[in-house]
Amino acid sequence: MAYHSPECSMPTHTTNGAAAVSAQAAVARTPGQPFKIEDVTVAAPRHDEIRVRMVGAGICHTDLVCRDGFPVPMPIVLGHEGAGTVEAVGRR
Repeated sequence: MAYHSPECSMPTHTTNGAAAVSAQAAVARTPGQPFKIEDVTVAAPRHDEIRVRMVGAGICHTDLVCRDGFPVPMPIVLGHEGAGTVEAVGRR
């Protein structure tokens, strides 16, 4: 099952020269419940991070195990398989 994200919107505020952006994500809020596509704010990258504009992402078995009761803090955005373009780089 793949989730293709829409283009991120224009920056909402700036931090260290980069900007936070609005996007949509598949969010798990309660164990065992379906993912919900929600609007989220993606922060500017910290000094040792990058931000990637995702054009496609996958949900794998590990993500489903986490959604279905593995002890992870919720709400959570899962999906570690994806492809996109680097749009912001931290200071490092």
